[in-house]
Amino acid sequence: MNTRTRRRRRTPRRSPRGSARSCAETLAVPAHAVAGGLEVEADLGGGVEGVRAGCVAAVGIPSERSGTEIVVVAETKAAAAEHPQLARRVREALRLRGIAVDRVALVAPGEIPRTTSGKVRRREVARTLAQALARQ
Repeated sequence: MNTRTRRRRRTPRRSPRGSARSCAETLAVPAHAVAGGLEVEADLGGGVEGVRAGCVAAVGIPSERSGTEIVVVAETKAAAAEHPQLARRVREALRLRGIAVDRVALVAPGEIPRTTSGKVRRREVARTLAQALARQ
């Protein structure tokens, strides 16, 4: 008889499109659910001129009025004077895909924290945003 124990593999949830997605990557807001950044980040990554490809994070932060706010953080090399216009273009690009966001934050290149393998640290981005908004 084999004395080794079998480990049960934990399988991630499957999205309607069939790709694997963990529960932590889904932003649940009252009107709809947004695949935690995956759809938003894919739509914006290189799709909006001025936004650096692969340098976008979509996170949910706690809100008193709506429960959860969806915030898109994108890295850009654009001058600060161009940020309002670029933020409008980001909102419009997402609106055309049926995604509504509450805020768009534009930051300098390298400001979005990443893991050693290059993945965006969404939880850290959300925590930093929540702290910054609490100070205001």
